[in-house]
Amino acid sequence: METGGPYFVRFCFAILVLITTVNILKDTLCILLEGMPDNIDKTMIEQNLSNIRSVINVHSLNIWALTVDTNAVSLHVVVDDREPGFSHGGTLQEVRAALLRCSPFRTMTIQTELLSDCNCTTNLGGGRKVKK
Repeated sequence: METGGPYFVRFCFAILVLITTVNILKDTLCILLEGMPDNIDKTMIEQNLSNIRSVINVHSLNIWALTVDTNAVSLHVVVDDREPGFSHGGTLQEVRAALLRCSPFRTMTIQTELLSDCNCTTNLGGGRKVKK
């Protein structure tokens, strides 16, 4: 007949397996459901992007996990193409650099919307009002 020792060891092993499995299942579900990773601050990303000189508005910002350590981002930015010295390529580089400062995104989809093509007339968000 077995004593209480082997049962205690089995119980401790079962608790250890349960604890490690919960974290693995959480990460797996986040990836399968294309959830937003816990280590990324969406508000900080929006603030960094809004600090770029020609960026008027950021919307449709989506961030999701591709693997445990690989993330993807897609977003739309409204840019003021009427600003003196505006460069579309330069603005895209600034947006990309701002995103990479926040997280090492593996995949980025950045859609730019030119203010001159926009049907917006007053408030584009972020408290910035613009007239066409």
